[in-house]
Amino acid sequence: MKKICWAALMALTLRAGPCPSVEYQTLNNLGVRAHAEGNFVKAVNLLERALAHFEACLDPGDPRISTILANLAESEVAAGRLSNGESHAVRAVQTASNPQLARTTSILGRVYVLQGRYQEAERQYRQSLHLREATATLNNLAECLLLQRRFDSALDAARRSLELAKGGNRASAMNTIGRIHLALQQWEPAETALLEALAIHERESGRRHPDSAAVCNNLGSLAQSRQKYAEAESWYRSALQTFETVYGREHPETAKAMNNVAGILALQPSRREAGPLFRDALTICERMLPIGHPQTLQTAANYLEYLRRAGNRRASDGLEGKLMEWIKVRRRDEPVDGTIIDLRTLRQQP
Repeated sequence: MKKICWAALMALTLRAGPCPSVEYQTLNNLGVRAHAEGNFVKAVNLLERALAHFEACLDPGDPRISTILANLAESEVAAGRLSNGESHAVRAVQTASNPQLARTTSILGRVYVLQGRYQEAERQYRQSLHLREATATLNNLAECLLLQRRFDSALDAARRSLELAKGGNRASAMNTIGRIHLALQQWEPAETALLEALAIHERESGRRHPDSAAVCNNLGSLAQSRQKYAEAESWYRSALQTFETVYGREHPETAKAMNNVAGILALQPSRREAGPLFRDALTICERMLPIGHPQTLQTAANYLEYLRRAGNRRASDGLEGKLMEWIKVRRRDEPVDGTIIDLRTLRQQP
């Protein structure tokens, strides 16, 4: 039934004339729907077509263009296309008016978070909240503060998000609260929050959805922190399977899950299986993320530790040199305490 519905809606778009029409608004709606279902590449393709049509027919300042730009940026970010996402988000902010400006500013903040530019992201989120207090923006701000290890402020923002939230937004807020407690090594409140978040996401979107998989990843981290390695591996593999299915192999979220699986295997008798996973995860990070991105640094540090323990001196020395260069880039671009990996885990350079 769903395939027939989609085919009918797509047929409408083929009859669209040279001017903005209901049919091309439908194309935008199809992109939004594909995004909501986790099919981000399809969403990008649909929204790009809608944008091209509207740009050919409307004044550049028309609010409909800003709306499609924001939708497109959101889907590009979810698909791991950060450079394109930033370009379209910046254009959306430049052309948006209230209340659309609050949303577009928040989307640009999300781009900056995924690029590892936390200070710029925080400024965008706070500007968005100044325009309109929204649960999703508050939760994004909490995540940004968590990544800067500003735990008290992060918890305040996440709790405020939870106060305003319903449905999936409530699950997102609970997931962030769980992550904060996890970072603080407060296992019981972390587990309570994460299990509640997973229950909501599974009820609303199913287990094989990226939102559910993200919580599974965090539950794996919790189990690993408690030294429950078999349980952690199960959570991590569940997340990896979902991310590979939804995003494909060449995506930062897939690489993050791959790194987690490798990390837990490295602590068990099956540690030899970890090497190829670490290598693949790092390759994806180098290809998909900016130089010096925190995810790349952490993945490289984990792989470096694995190589050292395996006694592979040649490979570990080569990776250490690359990692130190990436850290220099990170320090230059984002000089914030707490956002660079702990250098004490690395051998000091002469």
